[in-house]
Amino acid sequence: MSIKVPHVIQDKTFVSKKIFLNSADHPILVSGQIASGETFPFVAGTVLAKQTSTGKIVRYDNGGSDGADTAIGILGYQVDAQSVGATPLDVIIDYCIHGVVYEANLTGLDANAKTDLAGAIIFR
Repeated sequence: MSIKVPHVIQDKTFVSKKIFLNSADHPILVSGQIASGETFPFVAGTVLAKQTSTGKIVRYDNGGSDGADTAIGILGYQVDAQSVGATPLDVIIDYCIHGVVYEANLTGLDANAKTDLAGAIIFR
């Protein structure tokens, strides 16, 4: 059974109000499942990647493997699995794949992640 984390934005400071494409006020979000073995919490502004072998979400790690070395988006709110009584395998999150973000408020961002996200995420 999967548990959807309540979509309560706990920390909006990293998301700008200027968003592109089909939304005037909000970033473009997609959903993904956090991979088992990830530790919590995931803080708002965490740069995310997708495991190639499972298709599940992990923290971006430029030195990683299995897809962890390719940034795919930015988490828009803090996720603490214990607060919803779920295990990491159960947690479904929404993350930003297109929008404007405050670079100084991101966790795990480096030059390679910026290159991976270029054209979709605008850094201010």
